[in-house]
Amino acid sequence: MASAVNQTTSTEVALSPVATTAAGGGNPICEECDAGPYTPETEDEVDEYDQIIERSGCAKEHYSLQDCYHDNNRMWAKCKVEMDNFRVCMSAMAAKR
Repeated sequence: MASAVNQTTSTEVALSPVATTAAGGGNPICEECDAGPYTPETEDEVDEYDQIIERSGCAKEHYSLQDCYHDNNRMWAKCKVEMDNFRVCMSAMAAKR
């Protein structure tokens, strides 16, 4: 006997999580939970990754290294000074713990 779960008739349309969201309902992350519609983070919200960087005590050095990396076409070899500064900072923070 075939299961009736996941079967649709010719007048029904099975909606995927993406289609459900696009249609204005559903939650693609958790279809079974009652979390309401999915809403992505806004740019005003602080990213968890950024919070970790800020708590490290080496945010200035981290962002300097990231800027160098992107300004030099993703070539780490051109960012030796920034990498060394970040390494020294992280080592100093680890020694404080």
